[in-house]
Amino acid sequence: MIINIPLQLDEAIIEKQISKDYEKKVTDVIATRIEEILAENYRGYWAESQKSRAKNGLSLLVRASIDEFLNSNRDVIIEAASKELAEKLWRTKKAKEIVARMDGEEDGTDD
Repeated sequence: MIINIPLQLDEAIIEKQISKDYEKKVTDVIATRIEEILAENYRGYWAESQKSRAKNGLSLLVRASIDEFLNSNRDVIIEAASKELAEKLWRTKKAKEIVARMDGEEDGTDD
């Protein structure tokens, strides 16, 4: 006796599942490789997990990039900060009082 069982395959669903599985596998491989590379840049404790070493390695890379940016733009940053500080100080009541007092001393009139 032969029993026929109707089997209906939806190719779109199968294709979608295969694509999803493949994408996940590729993403995991890439993420693992990135973790390995970042962990190589950090020499932490021998018992430290790879994720922790990767995180610390990334921190070192970011810190080095920020330091390089700050060092190469130090003069521009200081000039901009100085102007901003001078403008904010100029608007204060105390700064206006000091300037008025200095103007009075220059004119020879003392308050």
